[in-house]
Amino acid sequence: MVAHLAGNARSHIRMLDGAARGVVTDQYPDGAGGREAEIAELAADPASAVSALHDSCGELEQLWRSLGGVAWTCPVRPLDADPVPAGVLAWARWREVCVFVGPQPRTPVAGELDELVLWVLGRSAGTGLRTSSGALPDLPEWR
Repeated sequence: MVAHLAGNARSHIRMLDGAARGVVTDQYPDGAGGREAEIAELAADPASAVSALHDSCGELEQLWRSLGGVAWTCPVRPLDADPVPAGVLAWARWREVCVFVGPQPRTPVAGELDELVLWVLGRSAGTGLRTSSGALPDLPEWR
């Protein structure tokens, strides 16, 4: 979780740096494989992961404060998505942090953790997940 959040912050820094220069920048230069490798490498060293999270969050906050109005309208390219205005990243970051440190769901959902995460992020229909009522609750749109 810590390595994931640090990598996500770094990816937002990458995209916002590009927006500040007027360059459409990919969230992860090597796509999903690069994202997974970056997270796995950082997760292998928990102390480095905590330090990276601290540093990347501070750098991201400074960047948010320093960006001019025009940069927020410049396109960035999130992973597996078409370009969107950089301003969307504020919601995306909030969502990413809340998924990992947010409150418990109102309807308990059981199943494999990886399938649960994919479902919560809107990347899966939730096959294999279950609730006491039998139906999965509706989730809000992420974009």
